[in-house]
Amino acid sequence: MTPNIHASGLTLNDVTTGYVDRRIDFTLGRFRDSIRSVSVLLEDTNGPRGGVDQLCRIRVLLVGQRQPVVAESTLETLRAAIDVSSDCVGRAVARALDRRNAKRRTSPEAQILESNELPPADAEFAL
Repeated sequence: MTPNIHASGLTLNDVTTGYVDRRIDFTLGRFRDSIRSVSVLLEDTNGPRGGVDQLCRIRVLLVGQRQPVVAESTLETLRAAIDVSSDCVGRAVARALDRRNAKRRTSPEAQILESNELPPADAEFAL
């Protein structure tokens, strides 16, 4: 799974893109079959003025869902923002997939299948 990485207000180098690739793979690798796309925006919001202005926004589009899962953090260093955003999006994707699987388990079709269980063989029937 290769994320689309975009930068605004800073220059991307191989070290940064490699770090983002590794963090995304570590955090979202177990959900690989359920993810359609991942995009990462890295931005220096204040420019050269400094301060807490390194933004990382990760957007994950899941298979079968229209709304993306998004996590964003703004911190002093870019690496810290990447770490926090990737952890948050990993938890959010896990929750979204759990909710989707829970809906499938409690769907009307699943309830009908469960209610159509056969009675025990020794049960008496009144005719």
